[in-house]
Amino acid sequence: MSIGGGIHGFVFLAYGATAVLVALNQRWGFGPAAVAIVSAVIPYATIPTEIWLQRSGRLRGAWRLDDSGDPRDRRPIDRVLRFFLRRPWALGLALVAVVAVVFVVLLIVGPPGGKG
Repeated sequence: MSIGGGIHGFVFLAYGATAVLVALNQRWGFGPAAVAIVSAVIPYATIPTEIWLQRSGRLRGAWRLDDSGDPRDRRPIDRVLRFFLRRPWALGLALVAVVAVVFVVLLIVGPPGGKG
């Protein structure tokens, strides 16, 4: 694998992790979250996807740092999200760690179809 391929893969995984983080914060359903993640697979598809997300209002609103009283804020995933959003340094470290672990696992597994 070339250095460029490794960097590309790491950025791809980081984009996917960011899409999941934003989807959780904005309480997207499965559809918009899947579109955001899958758009990273197709070159430049993230551009129209992000335009669509912006125009449809899915990117509006601040980060949910506090419990709003909404029953969904009591879910464990929302409590964990708020914990990390209040501690950006911990969120950054956790995201880098998760992306790095997934990256290493994918390197070990190898490319689809073998190394042929």
